[in-house]
Amino acid sequence: MINAIIANYKVISVLGEGGMGSVYLGQHIHVDKKAAIKSLHKRLLSNEQIKTRFLNEAKTMSGLKQPNIVELYDYEENDAGCFLIMEYVDGIPLDEYIIKESGPIPTENAIKIFSGMLKGFAYAHKKKIVHRDVKPSNIIISKDFKTVKILDFGIAKILDDNNRNLTKDGTQMGTVYYMSPEQVRGEALDKLSDIYSLGVTLFQMLTGINPYAKYNTELDIYLEITKEPLPNVQSIYQFASQELNAIIQKATQKDKKDRFQTCEEFLEAINQIGNPTSTFGATTITTPPTPVGTPVGTGGMEFEPAVPFWQNKNIISGVVLVLIILSGVAYYFTNVWPDQEATSGTIVMSDTTLSTTDATPATTQSYTVTTKDKVPSAAKNTPAVAQPVDERMSVSGSDLTSLSNRIKEESARILSNNPFLYPVGVRLNLASMSFSCRFEERSAPTNLIKLGLYFGPENVGCESCEKVLQNNAGSVVLASQNHGGYDAQVIGIR
Repeated sequence: MINAIIANYKVISVLGEGGMGSVYLGQHIHVDKKAAIKSLHKRLLSNEQIKTRFLNEAKTMSGLKQPNIVELYDYEENDAGCFLIMEYVDGIPLDEYIIKESGPIPTENAIKIFSGMLKGFAYAHKKKIVHRDVKPSNIIISKDFKTVKILDFGIAKILDDNNRNLTKDGTQMGTVYYMSPEQVRGEALDKLSDIYSLGVTLFQMLTGINPYAKYNTELDIYLEITKEPLPNVQSIYQFASQELNAIIQKATQKDKKDRFQTCEEFLEAINQIGNPTSTFGATTITTPPTPVGTPVGTGGMEFEPAVPFWQNKNIISGVVLVLIILSGVAYYFTNVWPDQEATSGTIVMSDTTLSTTDATPATTQSYTVTTKDKVPSAAKNTPAVAQPVDERMSVSGSDLTSLSNRIKEESARILSNNPFLYPVGVRLNLASMSFSCRFEERSAPTNLIKLGLYFGPENVGCESCEKVLQNNAGSVVLASQNHGGYDAQVIGIR
């Protein structure tokens, strides 16, 4: 297919492949325009039922013109196969974004994405079109969340990997994990079935997992869908919005007359979050930590932008410190040294007088120096004791969010005052939500900006930790711990 011409589009590359077909990137041969070209697998071209459904997909999409729905440009059927030529969206499927980049999506970003989805489905429902296969893989988003597009009206089950997604043909149209109770029972479907599937999708956006992912058989999933309500989102991810949980519960009622009756009603409930007069406004949104410098669309993964050297506090502090030392040396040689005897005045550290105790945060360190020879007169009446750096940090929080914020704030304050400091004796205790360390002064600047606590669900892993280390060269992991279903790391950011 590569280099083939389909409806004036030259096939450039493969975007994706499924059990029933492939998706290609096409470039128009005359104008600067790209397209996504979907094709049926050659082995299915003799199946008239599938070909008819593919054509029906084209007919359905040709009547949809809405910013949140992928646009159909053309349909072609020739000796090479059947093709849908569609709008190309430079983005990432929502399911991949959740799995590979974000994990649970922060409330604010989830609302941005989901609001676009609801607007698209509201438009389709007004056109009397029921999607029947609402799920994260049929939503594509841009990194800034400004683009949210719905894919595959009515044909997604053909293009999916059937074995992975348990897609059913026939009367049960859709993907098992997102089916409504009436879909499971094989009943006639309307827009309220899409609304149920949207509720399940929103659950996955907030928690990072599908509510039925733990079940291995279709029968188990069917029983859960028809009998049991969805779990509270905070039972999966503690920072998920309780207000959105109430909305999800409404959308996924077993009896469809108890759900939101339109996507507009669904969207209005979301827009009313925080309004004390709203039905769903009884609780407060709990949000995970907001990383400093996170660009929109990185799913809460911390990215520390490069700081120009003239704005870097550590570099400025280092330069100032060096100038102070040089000034002191110059003063010493010009004002003190000439008045003294020409004898050795070397100060050495005594190995036997260094004592360090680190039993509690309140314990201090003492460093004592002794002299072998005479010292300058300016120091004759001063005890020969060096003034050590004794910066200690001990913080706690009520949860991972508050602990993370406290660590960042306190460490940034300490490190901004001295670029030579480095944390030692690091202690992270997630059982008590506490962190402590002390700082030693090194002979050269450490260039640490702050310490950060980063975490993610253990079934996903601490992907934000990996991103921080990738985006901030020289950063170092100081402590790691698994607790309460989360992997967490304390990282020194450079």
